[in-house]
Amino acid sequence: MQRRTTAPLIWFGCLAALLLMFVSVSSSAAGNEVPVALRAAIIMKATGYERGFAGRSGTAVVAVVLGSSDNAKADGAAVAAALESLFKKTKMGNRSGKVVRIEHVSQSETNSKLSEAKAELVYVADGLEGIASDIPAKDGSVRRIVACSDGSKVKGGCVLGVERSGEKSRLVVNLARANSVGLRFPPELLGLARVVR
Repeated sequence: MQRRTTAPLIWFGCLAALLLMFVSVSSSAAGNEVPVALRAAIIMKATGYERGFAGRSGTAVVAVVLGSSDNAKADGAAVAAALESLFKKTKMGNRSGKVVRIEHVSQSETNSKLSEAKAELVYVADGLEGIASDIPAKDGSVRRIVACSDGSKVKGGCVLGVERSGEKSRLVVNLARANSVGLRFPPELLGLARVVR
């Protein structure tokens, strides 16, 4: 069992490093922002290791909640496109996936659309982090994973985020939030991340 857990985590680290080299050359992201392709890949891979997610079968639904303002709209559209591209080449854990885009108008409408879509992973676009804590963590038997665009914003209700750490990018896990909603990530993954308690 240990070999099965460790080998994919080593692969996860290698993938993140390769993507970082690629997008550092091809992206003109400003400041400390993590390039979209890398952010999407890290969130997607981390989600595949959550115990409940990995234990389910069928196509996984990833919902990208985007806004009507320039930044929230652009970030959401870019991450949705990056996830769609990744799903053509790889799986999330052992599952194929599809991406649905939800434009945020109101909390109740967004929550209703997430429920209709049966979303398991919800990416909240940059600027919309304030809605994360009001997204239901459980829908039927499914515990949702909510991810923010920026690791520094996970305390607002997201479970996952990605941040720049020097020249590298790293996963951020809000462990207190994850535990409170019944999500379980393996210790090996948490060892690669910055953990917020």
